[in-house]
Amino acid sequence: MQSREKNRLFGILKWVFFSLCLLCTAVLVATPIRRIMPQSYVPIKMTASVSFVLTAVTAFLSVNGKAPKFKRFGLGIIIAAALSSAGDFAINKVFIVGMALFFISLLTYFATCLITGRPGKRFLITAAVIYIPFITLLIVLPGFELGSLAVPVAIYALTILCFAVKAFDVFGHKSVNAKLFSIGALLFLLSDMVQLVERFYALSPAALTVCDSLDLLLYFPAQTLIAVSISEDFLS
Repeated sequence: MQSREKNRLFGILKWVFFSLCLLCTAVLVATPIRRIMPQSYVPIKMTASVSFVLTAVTAFLSVNGKAPKFKRFGLGIIIAAALSSAGDFAINKVFIVGMALFFISLLTYFATCLITGRPGKRFLITAAVIYIPFITLLIVLPGFELGSLAVPVAIYALTILCFAVKAFDVFGHKSVNAKLFSIGALLFLLSDMVQLVERFYALSPAALTVCDSLDLLLYFPAQTLIAVSISEDFLS
């Protein structure tokens, strides 16, 4: 198969997997499938999870990128997506294992994001301005029950915040892929904030249902937007 035909094929496949991930998300959020067909909920959720990994793989293979920076960036996104997918599976089985996989995934995303450029003073100031009030709010706000997980949650929150803030540095780039990457990272941050409330705040059953749906609505689009953004055009 010629290189151009191969790129075209993988370019089509990345949008197929991208669409499959969003379709599964829509089914999970817009239908009462968890109540009427509970046996189908996890398989559909895992299909969405695997789909964003395949989106990353096919996006990487659809580009004739030979630059070392592109290869490091693409492989970093693929590895981080695969770790997130493993975390999706593990978190409902063993919560700590799932969180550990997500944390390693976030570290990988952040390390990969640094390939786009070194963080400057604006990054440090923005991260501090958001993080310090956020952590203070977690400590003083009644209803949050972090217990022994307070320190791990604080570290995890710092990591996802640093990733999102650094990723947003490339939003001003003229490349559409740069904007998809930035928006995906922002949605990822919002998803984890919803997950934090869902896991550690005393909510009513109705509020838990809303949070779960909102988390899905943010998380899977976030992952697949990051995955589909793999390209060379904003790494130069």
